[in-house]
Amino acid sequence: MDKPFENLPYGIDMVFCFDMTGGMVALEGFIYEFKDFYVNYNESFEACGREIKKFRIRFVLFKDYAVDPEPMVESQFFTLPEDMEEAFAFAATVGKGGGGDLPENSLEALSIAMDSEWDNEYDLRRRIIVLVTDASPLALGKRADCPAYPENMPKSIEELREKWDSLGRWRRMYLFAPSCEEWDRLCEWDCVWQTQIPAGACASDVEYFPVLVDSFY
Repeated sequence: MDKPFENLPYGIDMVFCFDMTGGMVALEGFIYEFKDFYVNYNESFEACGREIKKFRIRFVLFKDYAVDPEPMVESQFFTLPEDMEEAFAFAATVGKGGGGDLPENSLEALSIAMDSEWDNEYDLRRRIIVLVTDASPLALGKRADCPAYPENMPKSIEELREKWDSLGRWRRMYLFAPSCEEWDRLCEWDCVWQTQIPAGACASDVEYFPVLVDSFY
């Protein structure tokens, strides 16, 4: 750990992009697990000489613009621990299922996550995006003719990378996704890492938290 950062207040924003098709993510169960993760690692973080002053989480839930009437669902940022019940209330409104044949609109979800209203209150901070899917992504713009498709989406993977780089040195991205050419390409970007999961995997089998704790440092 870098000594100059000891005892500095720390702000963490995490945006979770979850594939909500089929049997992927049970959001309420994930939030219960994340609550325990937050409590445990907040204590260990402070023991390392860093104080987390603000910890916020947000969700971008995606399906397929061509198939689903609500292909992208976004939450506000929830500040922990005080907004935990609001996070549970949001999760209770979200349904799984839908989606067409693989792949899904996961790159659009990443773009929406990058557009989050990131907190700038603290000089020491993290802007973390976590994507979980069991599918490869549709090409950007593939669903541009769908009524719900946003007008301001990047037109190419190169434009998405430019948006990612604009988030600065505090950015981190973690992909929990199957091996495919598109995800391999994102892993060539700065500050992007992948944990491979099998296509068609169940989200309950994914070990998120040992990987995510490294993103705080």
